[in-house]
Amino acid sequence: MPHFASPLAAFVLFALAAPASAVDFASQVQPILVKHCAQCHGEEKGLGKLRLHTAEAIAASPHDDLLVAGKPEASELFERITLPADDKKRMPKGADPLPAETIELLKQWIAEGAKFTGVDVPALAPAEPEPRQTDEQAAAAAAEEAKLAAELAAELAAVQPASAEAIAAVTEAGGTVLPLFAGSPLLDVSFAQAGSPPGDEAIAALAGIADQVASLNLAGAQATAAGLAPLAKLTHLERLHLERSNIDAAGLAHLAGKRHLAYLNLYDAPLGDDALPTLASLPRLRRLFLWNTQVSYDGAMGLRAGNPQLAVDMGWNHPRVVRERLAGDVERLKATVAEATTQVDELQKRLEAAKTARDAAAEQLATIEAEIAALDQPAPGAEATSAAEPAETPAAE
Repeated sequence: MPHFASPLAAFVLFALAAPASAVDFASQVQPILVKHCAQCHGEEKGLGKLRLHTAEAIAASPHDDLLVAGKPEASELFERITLPADDKKRMPKGADPLPAETIELLKQWIAEGAKFTGVDVPALAPAEPEPRQTDEQAAAAAAEEAKLAAELAAELAAVQPASAEAIAAVTEAGGTVLPLFAGSPLLDVSFAQAGSPPGDEAIAALAGIADQVASLNLAGAQATAAGLAPLAKLTHLERLHLERSNIDAAGLAHLAGKRHLAYLNLYDAPLGDDALPTLASLPRLRRLFLWNTQVSYDGAMGLRAGNPQLAVDMGWNHPRVVRERLAGDVERLKATVAEATTQVDELQKRLEAAKTARDAAAEQLATIEAEIAALDQPAPGAEATSAAEPAETPAAE
């Protein structure tokens, strides 16, 4: 009988292999983040400038790699919760590791696009696909990158600490100044906690620490193009936040040719294609945010022709981004339909074969059972013959 059960088993396995329903942020993900993360990264406390208690707080995170839609392994959140238990960077800090099923749920959520379903916040834009390169181009790019990295490392090794007076001047202008990492002369400067948007005066205060600034947050800055001139002196700048600022192409030009700059956030800034020459002059730029700017899609993607490692984020709602995302969904769903159709056809053939085998076996079974029943019946006339025979006559004495 094992053959008759195999089609049913195949159907059960097929059903179990079907994709699970999409993970819902509001009912499944948010409760996990509130329970395990919000104590340190919530409404009352935001360690590391990170809050995870609401979708809005997550979307506003300054950590660009916190969630990379469709790529759990590239997302810092997933990396942190899967580190070894004895790793100091593992989260939740000071608590037991998250259960395996919880980690798997968060992984599935990110893989599905880290969508904020159930709340009124747009999903993250998917990571831009890497442009194709020939082996020769890839090798040349790797060699150039290695050469540049060596040169930059040598430059950074020669940086001297900033003076206490210069740091105090930035603090008085509303900035927060911290070492980039313990013992480093490089600095992380942020005006995010200032009482008012940084302007020409605050930016001018950076002159005294121009050689040491590696990370700078000027989000919301309201400065003149001339007032942004001190940015040209920040020779070792690696990360720059200018989202929601009033920077235009003339102000952005002060960043031209910066060899260290790898991250630049220009979200919601009044920039157009006149900013492209400056952006194209940044050889080490790897992450560029142009959401809600007037930079054209073709112009932004054109930057990658000369910088294949550059990832450009045009925003989840850009018409071209939406079209590409939907086109990708169409191709993925077509492949799923084709694969499922092949499986259904195969299962149908196996089901028909099983039915044929069942009917043949049932017919053969009926024949055999009939033969057995016939053997159990006495031969016709056997009883009558036995009754007519006389009793045995005793032998004569």
